[in-house]
Amino acid sequence: MVIETWERPKDPDEVIEYFILWARPLRTATILTSEWTVLQGSVTVAQSGIDKSRTWALLSGGADGTYCVLHNQIVTSQIFASQNQVLEKSVRLKIKSI
Repeated sequence: MVIETWERPKDPDEVIEYFILWARPLRTATILTSEWTVLQGSVTVAQSGIDKSRTWALLSGGADGTYCVLHNQIVTSQIFASQNQVLEKSVRLKIKSI
């Protein structure tokens, strides 16, 4: 599992989109499904989706001064493989009043 950190903190009062760019591991594959899970913290995934080689989550809430960890699992179609691939990334996000 890869853990990255989103550089821009999220204000607890805002509803904002964050995304993961999957271009390098995808190569010629297509993202079929994307599932977001909050592993730590109090943010809520209000909506999520797929936009070509990136997955996005619209986040709301969070407690000021804390960190949240979100996990994104995707399933891809693989042109040259016999079965679909499952790829995963986790991302850390600071919650801070702006």
